[in-house]
Amino acid sequence: MTKSFCGTPEYLAPDIIKGEGHSFEVDWWSLGALVYEMLHGRPPHFNRDKHAMLKDIINKDIPFNSKNFSPEAKDFLMKILDKDPKTRLGGFTADKNKNAEDDAQDVRAHPFF
Repeated sequence: MTKSFCGTPEYLAPDIIKGEGHSFEVDWWSLGALVYEMLHGRPPHFNRDKHAMLKDIINKDIPFNSKNFSPEAKDFLMKILDKDPKTRLGGFTADKNKNAEDDAQDVRAHPFF
């Protein structure tokens, strides 16, 4: 776990913003924000006011008001942009027999891909 606060604000996971400590699950969030932007044209919580944007990332649901999201894309984004790193797609698992490659496989196995 680390408590560093770095990255492009539009792609920061709630875990980073809260400063409670985070691990590689934040990378999966960033991937989700990038995929969202590629499909929609903007990151999920884009706001010119950076402070408001950071609050929205922590507090607001992901908006899906665009017709650019297939059912598979929406499901993928809802799972990878889960605010809880313990249930986030690709995120940490308490299973000591799994590793980062297993988590990456979980992401690649999603029907979106």
